[in-house]
Amino acid sequence: MLLFSVVNYKNYKVTREFIDSFLNLKEKQKKLIVWDNSTDEKEFERLKSDYERFQVVFYSTKENLGYFGGAFNAYHYFIRDNPDSIVEYFVVCNNDLQFEKHSNWSAELNLIKEKFPKVGVVAPKILSAKSKKNQNPFLIQRPNKLHYLKWKLIFSHYLFTRFFYTFRKVILVFKAKSSAGVECIKNSHRPIYAAQGACFIFTERFLSSQYDYSDIPFLYCEEITVAEHCRSASLDIVTSDAVVVNHTENVSTSSNMTPFKWLSIKEAQKYILENYYK
Repeated sequence: MLLFSVVNYKNYKVTREFIDSFLNLKEKQKKLIVWDNSTDEKEFERLKSDYERFQVVFYSTKENLGYFGGAFNAYHYFIRDNPDSIVEYFVVCNNDLQFEKHSNWSAELNLIKEKFPKVGVVAPKILSAKSKKNQNPFLIQRPNKLHYLKWKLIFSHYLFTRFFYTFRKVILVFKAKSSAGVECIKNSHRPIYAAQGACFIFTERFLSSQYDYSDIPFLYCEEITVAEHCRSASLDIVTSDAVVVNHTENVSTSSNMTPFKWLSIKEAQKYILENYYK
């Protein structure tokens, strides 16, 4: 079975669009779990009444557990309630994704598993709605400690961080214009260090490898914690151009550098340095 999860947090319209897209996906053995992170019971019950009769399961604890907290609790709740289910792949998704209707997920994922017996994570082709480029791979190789010390300096003060990101946006606009029409390098079935966090496809090997999501920061370092876990467990992260999703971006989290976002990223960078670069 392909088991998908999506976390909803006060985004009824976007989550509804995600569910509609999921239901159109041409896969026979599929199931979706919607985990609700908000305390708004009306929105949760509204989604539930709209879709519970389809291949969709709903859970909520009326507590905001974050992206991975919601996703992996959803997985464990589902396994608890369906002990006989065989989950071959667990797909953790942002709710601002849309699926390519005719993508043949099962055949492609099984092909990757044959080629890479130790695959723990498949990184699909995530097409940005803004740039039209593939957001995978997130990182091809593992950064050195200096990389994170640089970001620690950038996030040392909120105003300095805002200035840096404003300046960076201007540079990226000019860079995007100069590279318009340049095709992304093909990276199908390529081992990489880290996958982009908008959509992770976890294999049975990963799910049985005791990944501990309970102590990771609330937001913004899922890509690295997954990469480091795979590294320590000798699991591969492999890209796929045949499994395609479209990514709207920044629906659940703002694209602006708010104080909350700044603090969340700062805590994530600190966690990465303390746990993986001692």
